[in-house]
Amino acid sequence: MNAIYKVNVIYETISPRRQRRRAKRVESIVAAAMDLVVEQGFGGLTMTRLADALDLSAGALYRYFDSKDALVAELQRRGLTMIQSRFDQRRKTWSSTLPSDPELAAVCELLLAARFYLDLARDEPQLQRWIAVSLSMPRRLTADLAAEHVAPAFSGLLLSVSELFHHAVSAGGLCRGHSLERTVIFWSSLQGVTSAGHLQRLAPQSQDGWYDVPRLGDELTRTLLRGWGASTNTLEQAQAWLDCNLETT
Repeated sequence: MNAIYKVNVIYETISPRRQRRRAKRVESIVAAAMDLVVEQGFGGLTMTRLADALDLSAGALYRYFDSKDALVAELQRRGLTMIQSRFDQRRKTWSSTLPSDPELAAVCELLLAARFYLDLARDEPQLQRWIAVSLSMPRRLTADLAAEHVAPAFSGLLLSVSELFHHAVSAGGLCRGHSLERTVIFWSSLQGVTSAGHLQRLAPQSQDGWYDVPRLGDELTRTLLRGWGASTNTLEQAQAWLDCNLETT
């Protein structure tokens, strides 16, 4: 039986007051679990350690999540949903400031999408690290039924960025190509840049700034887009627009 469905059935059959108490407890469990993963990695997330952090018995946790897989799936779903919400809000802000030329505007949006993710690492480091760790692990983290709980949120985020690539092709800013494939390459590459930012503390003083994440991210994005058909002139105009736009926001 689907673990998430079981949680929902139990939730719907209890009183409103108990629902509120239960929701509050679920929030505390999710927050503590995310803290453990960010601080200690997935190896540090066990139901026993989580129970200790919350001053509960391990058995008590299973009244809210009947397995670690169900808990991890909920963490992933919430994290992806939060990123999607922030991305949608940022896109609404962009829409009124983009250049009038369709080709240039489409390339600008891709540069902005990259900056969105890079800024997330700065402004929401716990959330960004959690998503990066949970989606980059080579082994399967959740059972198939629990993973089904995450799939809609993950697909929605991928499709949002994929739409930008598709639009850029339609506007003449990029050559034809597989939009979803480009989205995965785009995200994976940006994640590598955010990780490289931690190397700044190891750099000699004479090399200060070599690991500046926004600068490296812009360079990476331009390189990828150039490889996918964007012209040098369009990229230069888009970067100039991006720099000016960020200075005034």
